[in-house]
Amino acid sequence: GFAAGEKFNWRILDCSEYQEYPAGATYDPTMPNQGNFADFGLSKLTSLQVMFCQDYTFTAGWNSISSYMMPFDPAVENLFAPVVDNLVIIRNLTSVYWPEEQINTIGNFNNNSGYVLKMTENTGFEICGSSFADNEVALEAGWHYLPVLSECSADAMELFAAHLDDIVIIQDLIGVQVFWPAMGVYTLQTLEPGRAYKIKVINPFTITFPDCAARNQGSGMGPVNSLSTPWGKLDMTQSSQVVAFNENAVSELQNGDFIGAFDQNNSLCGFLQIQSTGAAQVITLFADDITTIAKDGFSEGENISFRLYRAETEEEFDMDVVFDLSFDNATGSYYSSSLSGITNLSLSITGINSINAEGITLFPNPADDYVVITLSGNKVNEGSVSVTDTKGASVLEGRISSARTTLDISQLQPGIYVIRINTNSRNEISKLIVR
Repeated sequence: GFAAGEKFNWRILDCSEYQEYPAGATYDPTMPNQGNFADFGLSKLTSLQVMFCQDYTFTAGWNSISSYMMPFDPAVENLFAPVVDNLVIIRNLTSVYWPEEQINTIGNFNNNSGYVLKMTENTGFEICGSSFADNEVALEAGWHYLPVLSECSADAMELFAAHLDDIVIIQDLIGVQVFWPAMGVYTLQTLEPGRAYKIKVINPFTITFPDCAARNQGSGMGPVNSLSTPWGKLDMTQSSQVVAFNENAVSELQNGDFIGAFDQNNSLCGFLQIQSTGAAQVITLFADDITTIAKDGFSEGENISFRLYRAETEEEFDMDVVFDLSFDNATGSYYSSSLSGITNLSLSITGINSINAEGITLFPNPADDYVVITLSGNKVNEGSVSVTDTKGASVLEGRISSARTTLDISQLQPGIYVIRINTNSRNEISKLIVR
């Protein structure tokens, strides 16, 4: 039987086809009890409707969300009540629901808008209703958070082919894929149900999402909202700037080169791996997370620094870049929702590559779980070994007592590090790459 406070789950059986459906109930608020069991309780249903649900799997951190399902109760506080303990914030371009700060300017969930939300941990979620949202979206000039009003994936080129001249850019709301006609970059190929995208429109138009033969109940695996890079992990945040390296700028680079964008604290805030030196390449830069005290992205107006890492030679370079003055942001600084272009670049060796490592050998390097440190010379005094990241923060300390020492690095994130050996008779420095 029911436990005290347990929720009622309703089902409807279609006897003509002997098909069972989940059902959504509406309760009379004047009765002493509604949708949960109470001993000697009284409830009254005012409606019982067949219910369809769209399922979500959110990854800890920032995610995007939209829905083709009209929720039974669109009030955002009620809709997200089952997961409110994990919900940090949900917002679109004009409104926000921030439970901890007791702010709610969203009111009702809008199917014609996409949203970004942040979760404290991996979370399952569903939006249930008895009807589906209209599959047309009218877009005025300017920026929009675009929902996906289809139960199946939509091909981006088929959806927008008739409006390429009306679009500036479409991009992942949380992600790095873009659909940028003017630059000929189409890494964003499909729009997935349940997710949301950011679009900038020049001329108003209306799009119609396709009808689907079979409904997609959910998104399956959680979305990707972080990247592994040679400089460590990059967490995506709620706002971004997109920068295009044109064909001329990347022509002197090599396929497989990595480009990182860094803030004034030398923190990684954007990442790109070169896929082709014969076509424009795009990097997404991420803003400081509005929900955290720590700085974890670009501030508005902050200067952008670029670096390149070449895995083939294990070299790192500073990048001097020339910005295209025809773009709306040619300042060399970060501004959310702006677009920038780079026409030329030059490389110069960074300080980390000029480290004198003649007296120390690291093997293997790159390394995974351990590295063997070998010091040259016959006499080695006892001393210390320290590992620092590219920002100068100490991440690992140890001791040495012989010419050969094995260091456990299994707890380090992938990235570039500096190893320092200090004894009474010598100081040695070398670069370590952790995969």
